[in-house]
Amino acid sequence: MIHSTRLNPEKRIYCTGPSMRPTLRAGDLLGVRPYMVRKPALGDVVTFFSPDKKCSITHRVISVRNGRLRTRGDNNRFIDENILNSDTIVGRVLYLERNGKKQKVLNGRTGYTYSLLVRALRTTFSQIRPILRIFYRLLADTRIPQIACRWFKKPKVISFDGAHGTELVLTLGGRPIGYLHPNHENWIIRPPYRLLIDERKLPQKNELN
Repeated sequence: MIHSTRLNPEKRIYCTGPSMRPTLRAGDLLGVRPYMVRKPALGDVVTFFSPDKKCSITHRVISVRNGRLRTRGDNNRFIDENILNSDTIVGRVLYLERNGKKQKVLNGRTGYTYSLLVRALRTTFSQIRPILRIFYRLLADTRIPQIACRWFKKPKVISFDGAHGTELVLTLGGRPIGYLHPNHENWIIRPPYRLLIDERKLPQKNELN
C-alpha cells in the first residue's frame, strides 16, 4: 500500500491502494507509532519509506532474521523486493479510522495468523470460483429464485439517450443492478440479482429505438 505523501509529524496518514485489503482500505486514516523499546516483530503492520524516499509504504512483516525484515501486503501475491532493518521503519500501525470509527489493527502473531487465514480463504475462493459461477448460472436459469422472491420490490427500467443510442438501466429500490447497452445483445445484470430477475420479461434490444 503506497501513500502519496510523507508522514506528518503526528504519525497519522491516509492510505491508498488495495495492497493491504481487507485489513486496510483506501481512505483509512492510520495511527502510526514509532518503535521505541520493542523491535518490529513478525506480523506487525509497519510503515516505511520507499527506497527513493518519495512516499511511504504500509505492509506486514512476514519474516524477521537477524534484524532484517521482509514485508508483503496482505493482498499482494509477491514478497516486497527490499529488505528492511529497524532503522528504516517509521512505525507500527496500531489503529485505523474508517467512517468516523476507530478500529484496532492486528499485529504480532495474531496479525500474522490473520493474514495467513485471509490468504488461504482468497486462494480457496479463487479455485472454486469457476464452479460457483456455473452453479450460479444454472440456478438463475431455473427461475426458482425468481418465483420464490416475488415478494421483493419489482425492478424498474429507466431509459436515456446515450452517445450510441438508447440505453436501458435496471434499478431495484433505486439502486442500478443492470443495463442494456445499444451495442450489447443481452442484459448485463450484477450478481446476485440475476437470480431474482426474469430477463425474458425485460425490454430487449430490438425494442430500443
